[in-house]
Amino acid sequence: MTLVLAMVRIHEWKEFDRKSRDLFARDPQNTRYVIKQNTTTKEDNGIPKKKIILTLRVTNDREALTFETSERVQLKRVANLTRWFVIRMSSTSEEQPKDAAALRARIRD
Repeated sequence: MTLVLAMVRIHEWKEFDRKSRDLFARDPQNTRYVIKQNTTTKEDNGIPKKKIILTLRVTNDREALTFETSERVQLKRVANLTRWFVIRMSSTSEEQPKDAAALRARIRD
């Protein structure tokens, strides 16, 4: 069996938020959500400056969506999306609606 992975890097938060929720709604059993943090240090006029980059990735082995940010104003959005995924991924399969349309209606709160 050959898997084809379509990786998409998204630069706008609203688009990443919408597409990652839709990806989960289409395939909740196989969707994964990962947050990765990288720290880099650059010198600016002899003064070391740290830069923290968060990379978010949502995948189901066929599609992969990624979003990167180093802006602190995005942290609340990242926290909200993480909370959304944790709640849904920790639910049992009996608690999940059977079809994608019902799940989309339920998770668009």
